[in-house]
Amino acid sequence: MKANGGLAVNSTLNVDGCGNGAAGTIWYRENDRLIVDNNDIETLSQTFLHPSTPPTTWKISTPYISLDFLIKGEANVQIQGTHFQIQFGDLEMQGSVVLSILNDKPSFSMLMTKNVMISSVSTFDFSYCDKFMINATSQNNTVQLGNVWFKKALIVTALSIELSGNISVWNENELAKSYITLSSDTLYLKAGSIIASYFTLLHSTTLIKSDPGAQIISLQNNTCNTAPANSNLFSCLAFDSQQTNITAASYIQSFNALYKTKFTDHLQSIPVLVNNYTVYLYSFGEILLQGTTVTAPRIGMCANNITLVLSTLETSGKGCLSD
Repeated sequence: MKANGGLAVNSTLNVDGCGNGAAGTIWYRENDRLIVDNNDIETLSQTFLHPSTPPTTWKISTPYISLDFLIKGEANVQIQGTHFQIQFGDLEMQGSVVLSILNDKPSFSMLMTKNVMISSVSTFDFSYCDKFMINATSQNNTVQLGNVWFKKALIVTALSIELSGNISVWNENELAKSYITLSSDTLYLKAGSIIASYFTLLHSTTLIKSDPGAQIISLQNNTCNTAPANSNLFSCLAFDSQQTNITAASYIQSFNALYKTKFTDHLQSIPVLVNNYTVYLYSFGEILLQGTTVTAPRIGMCANNITLVLSTLETSGKGCLSD
């Protein structure tokens, strides 16, 4: 590990573990807990970590860092390696800290087996990977995200997702290729959170909720369709439908009928929706936007109940440009 100026306190603790004092790093062997604490000393240096093979007690052999991983005290941590995937148990980031993934694979994923607790001022830096995926549906309660930088694609799948910071594209050269997909049972955008991408898809099985000040912004300024009859914009219900309940089955049935596909999972519709809308929200339960602004050329929503409270859906001036 590279020293980054922190102070370890393991010399004063009666623990079975080891520490790197200069890097402010302590590993508790008994419960496999790793702490990187820079003691609130501001620095541009980083603590470098390399994944290893997990203990035989783990069900999955994917490389991992530790069962319980905590970053705090303004520490900067970078995980290096050539793996396609790593896994964590509990991951917690407190305060103004940064966790980056340095990996040149075109697609990289993190498998989260327990809780993800990222404060609103902490930052995930995924800008080195073209496509980054977080999968946290096994034994997981909530994925709490703060700030996230990504390169081209960010896909998060979890039982519950809460966003309290900003998700944005790191490299302006990738704006026209960027997309975000957040999929969960419940999806919650907290006050002041911002999602900014070329295309954004938010999906939940029960509830999409936002607090005042939340924003969803498409970085695509304009779209243009000169043949309205052939627009083929997706609708989760036929215009003459008398159906009263939208389910995963009815959603994919409508999709297959319109696009002549044979999909069996509603998530298979994402590649088409990316080229269909610039912001799309759908829930098989409820969408509740409170004091929220959605700005995009094409906005779509689908749910059994949609409630907008002091919210704005802004598409003005984002159609065909004048000659």
